[in-house]
Amino acid sequence: MSFKPSRVYASLVDQSNTPSNNKNQGNPRPKTSTEIEVTATAEARQVPNRANVTVVVSSRKEVAAEAKNSVARRTDYIFQALHTFQVKEGDVSRTDSLQREDGLYVMTTELLVTFVDIEKCLAVTNLLVEKLDDSVIITQPDFHHTPHSVEELRKQVLIKAVSNCRQKADNIGLLLGQVVGQPNKIIEEYTKEWEGPETAPTTERIGKSLTMQQRIANATVHVKAKVKINFEMMAKEKAKATTR
Repeated sequence: MSFKPSRVYASLVDQSNTPSNNKNQGNPRPKTSTEIEVTATAEARQVPNRANVTVVVSSRKEVAAEAKNSVARRTDYIFQALHTFQVKEGDVSRTDSLQREDGLYVMTTELLVTFVDIEKCLAVTNLLVEKLDDSVIITQPDFHHTPHSVEELRKQVLIKAVSNCRQKADNIGLLLGQVVGQPNKIIEEYTKEWEGPETAPTTERIGKSLTMQQRIANATVHVKAKVKINFEMMAKEKAKATTR
């Protein structure tokens, strides 16, 4: 996950003559004469953290046992490779089927492998392509995110936007010789989320198969949030008296 620089806006609001201040004059809560309104954005992106790969092993023989043995040998090798790269058994789904076509027995084993590490996924698929013949079908990785990872990304972006607001408010207060107090109002103006590359694909790749980096970029999630916070502003002397 990576963050982009935020954009921050701020304005000072005199609360002494606002209608809301006049209406609440009977409120025992002490009012400050100045309030600062800060708007900030934060943006982050996250590459996919899951990849699904389907491996199909098949054999056509006149004798069913021979077809089964041919598929079993290659399937055992695939499981050994997955074990070497510490892929858990629970992340592999297996389906076996035996059919008859044109007088031959057709044995097919289909493995659906879910990788929790993208680098391991690429290493395993590269190894299988190298070691197995072209009768074994290995699909391109289907990259995606777990719901928890996307939700965590949204939270981190909102927290970063709020932190940016507070930091900039403190900087402005320091410049003006005042102390920033508690927030009076926090508004989440928007949260945008999209999946795909930040820029459009280059024209020379249009109509052609995507590279692996482009496939990962297409599955990368971006989140951008904008918040607006109103903080109390107090003179340093008043702030010291309040904390006593």
